[in-house]
Amino acid sequence: MNENKRDGLLCSFCGRSQYDVQKLVAGLSAFICDRCILERGYVDESEPKKVVETEIEDLQSCAFCEKSRNEVINLFAGPSASICNECVELCTNIINE
Repeated sequence: MNENKRDGLLCSFCGRSQYDVQKLVAGLSAFICDRCILERGYVDESEPKKVVETEIEDLQSCAFCEKSRNEVINLFAGPSASICNECVELCTNIINE
């Protein structure tokens, strides 16, 4: 997992420290911050919970639930982790609490 003693826990998608974001959601092998969920276009805010498709890189399974790209509708790749559409929805709900 992304962890630096000086910076605390880091978002696996943007590298922001837990101290620089409002919420940081932990997955099985990655973290994602509120800013990545809300700003990166994973969720189309004009239609809540509609996932916007993006390119899939070499990361073949979700770092939050470990489902493969064949088991989910969409898999969104960051620089060091991927997240599936189902986990984006769960993280969105957590962030909006």
